[in-house]
Amino acid sequence: MPELPDIEYIVKKITPAVSNRIIKEVSVKQPVVIRMIIPGAVTEILPGKHIISVQRHGPFLLFRMDTLDLVIHFMLEGRISIQYDKKSMKSTCLSIILDNGIFMHFSDRRLMMKIYVTEKNSYDKIPGFDTQGIDIMSNDFTLEYFLKCMEKKSCQVRVFLLDQSVLSAIGNAYADEILYNAGINPRKKIDDLDKKDKNGLFKSIRDVMQWGICEVEKANQPVEIKVRDHMKVRGHAGKPCIACSTIIRKIAVYGFDSYYCPGCQPVPENYFIQWK
Repeated sequence: MPELPDIEYIVKKITPAVSNRIIKEVSVKQPVVIRMIIPGAVTEILPGKHIISVQRHGPFLLFRMDTLDLVIHFMLEGRISIQYDKKSMKSTCLSIILDNGIFMHFSDRRLMMKIYVTEKNSYDKIPGFDTQGIDIMSNDFTLEYFLKCMEKKSCQVRVFLLDQSVLSAIGNAYADEILYNAGINPRKKIDDLDKKDKNGLFKSIRDVMQWGICEVEKANQPVEIKVRDHMKVRGHAGKPCIACSTIIRKIAVYGFDSYYCPGCQPVPENYFIQWK
């Protein structure tokens, strides 16, 4: 799924093309992805609306308009593309045509993407929107806040990183990269982290996300392309670690695939069963 660095890139890339534009026409190919929180059909309500700005809110892409808001939750394989003609991907679900000739195509071959049309600044009926925790790229994300969030936690550290009600917002790919950067095994529990681990993890969150934002922007790909070439462990199972040459492993952590280096992120000794 598009993660924070991907959505930051999307916002920066499409803002010049779509901000301060008027929607001329809307075409729906897969109505199953549409969530109308206000009465009416999307093809009747959106035309004529003025797009004021595009923003990221956690994992959501938010189009602020004059009288309503359009909220996109990409889910697993949702994509957005910007074109100057009607040509779209086979999996296109919704197309929006602007007054400058731009076509915004929203696609998802699995039809898991959610496209919400809601009243302006009204998000309580969008699952996960109002319950996002502190934005990890904001000034509100401090070491003090981070340490307080970890108090009385006993879950695995990777599970903690993915809790968007606490930290907004880390996805699977960057959770692996953050833990690799911090040298912490994904199965290690929060209450087994010492002060050095916690301080290092906090620093890694900001450093890795900023690194991801820079790498995605440097790749300069079309917004529908998911950039992952810069990843150091994610997707590299069976390959040697670039730091220590240990073979990277893929494991399951709370039902999600996780990649780590056994050399750089060793399993704590007390996690092994003492058969004696």
